[in-house]
Amino acid sequence: MADAFDIAADAVYKRGGFNADDMTIDAARQLLAATAGTIKQGVDSHLPASVPPTLRYALENNAFIFSGLKTFHALREVGLSMVRDDGSIKPFEEFKDDVKQINSKYNTNYLYAEYKHAVGTAQMAAKWADIEADGDRYDLQYRTAGDNKVRPDHAALDGITLPPSDPFWSKYYPPNGWGCRCTAVQVRVGKYQRSNPADAMQAGDTATEEAKQKMFRYNSGKTMQLFPPKHPYYKASPEAKAVTQQVANIECARSRYNDYLTDDNYNDVQFNESTGAIMATHVGHNVDNNKKTELFGMSMAQLERECQQCIFDMGHTAILRDESKHDPNGAKGDMLPALDLELDGIVMDIRSITTNGYYGNALTAKNKQLGNVKRKTGESSDSVCLYFHDSTLFDEAKLLNDMQWYKRRIVELGSKQRIKHVYVVINGEQQLRVYDIE
Repeated sequence: MADAFDIAADAVYKRGGFNADDMTIDAARQLLAATAGTIKQGVDSHLPASVPPTLRYALENNAFIFSGLKTFHALREVGLSMVRDDGSIKPFEEFKDDVKQINSKYNTNYLYAEYKHAVGTAQMAAKWADIEADGDRYDLQYRTAGDNKVRPDHAALDGITLPPSDPFWSKYYPPNGWGCRCTAVQVRVGKYQRSNPADAMQAGDTATEEAKQKMFRYNSGKTMQLFPPKHPYYKASPEAKAVTQQVANIECARSRYNDYLTDDNYNDVQFNESTGAIMATHVGHNVDNNKKTELFGMSMAQLERECQQCIFDMGHTAILRDESKHDPNGAKGDMLPALDLELDGIVMDIRSITTNGYYGNALTAKNKQLGNVKRKTGESSDSVCLYFHDSTLFDEAKLLNDMQWYKRRIVELGSKQRIKHVYVVINGEQQLRVYDIE
C-alpha cells in the first residue's frame, strides 16, 4: 500500500495537481487496486463458500467503488497539499513530508477501521442471506458482544426481538458503527417476547442519532453493500463519481479475471480491457451434450457456448458453471441438477429457443427446473436466459404475452412462481435485453 501511494503521489506532483480525469492514470488505478485488494482479501477469507454468487459479486463491486472514491479523495488531498498559502508550489521534499501524513491518515488509521468493518459487514450480509431464506419462520434478536467494551448506545439495543420482515432490521441490522461487534441471531418464535416495533425503532434512532452514526442505518444484506451508502467518500462531484466508478468497475473485473485465470477449475478465460467483460468455463461444465437441435445442426452445448460468446461480446461477464456434482441420494451416476450460467454475478439457466413455439412453455419448464434445483441443492434463482441463435424466432410482443400466460399457468398448476426476470440474448445483437415478470 505504501509503495502504491508514494508512486501515485509522485505522479500527482509531476502532473501539477489532481482532478477527476486523473483517476484513469496507471498510478491511480494501481492505488485503487491495492486498496480494494486489501479489503477483498479480508472479505474473501471470512465469507463462507456457500454465500450466494450474486451477493459475493455485489460486495466485491462495492469494495472497488468505495476504494475508488477513497483513492480520489486521498489523491485530491495530495494535489491540494502541493500548493502553499501564497499559491506557490512546494519543493518536492516538503511535499513528501505532507504526503506521509496523508498516507498515514488514509492507509493506516482509516484503512484499519475500513478493513475490520468490511469483514464484519460481509459476514453479516452472508448471514442475512440465510435469514432471508427462512423468512419469518424464526424471530431475529439483536445481541451485543456482552462484555465491558460494548458501547452504551449498542447496549440499549441488546435483546430487541422482532421478525426479520420488521422495518427495524432495514436500518439497525449490525454492524452499527466502526468496530461494532454486535450480531443478530435467529430464535424460535415464542421463546422470547417480541419487542414493541415502535419502541425498537425509537431505540435504534436514539442509538445512532449523532451525525457520524446515522450513515450506518442500512442493512448490508439487503443492500449488498460493504460500506454505508452515505459515507463521506461518496460526497464527490457527478463527474468524479462517474469516472471513478468506471475505473473501479474495470479494476474489479480485472481482479476477477486474474482469479479465474489462476484457478485450475476454469478454462477458456478471456477478458475485455475496454468493457470489463469476462468469459470463463468451469471444467465441470457439460460440454459433451451432442444432442442436435431440429434447426441448426448444433448441440445444446454448442448453443450454450455461442450464447456465452454473445454475452461477452455485449460487454457482460458470462461464466458457464459446474454441472458435474453427483447426487448423493440418487442412483449411481446420477448428477445433481445445476444452474449453468452466471451473468454479471446473477445465477440462472439457459434455454435455447430453437422452434417457433410458445415461449410460455419454455418458461413453465424452467420454473419446474428451478424448483428442482432448489429442492435438491438449496440454490435459488429467479432468472432465466432465453437464447435465440436465429434472431427471426424472437418476437417481443409474443414474449410479453407469454410471460403473462406463464404467470396464469403457474397458478393453474398450483406451483410457486420462481421466475421474475427473463434475460434475452439474440445472436447478432449488441444489447442484452431484460424483462421483469411482475
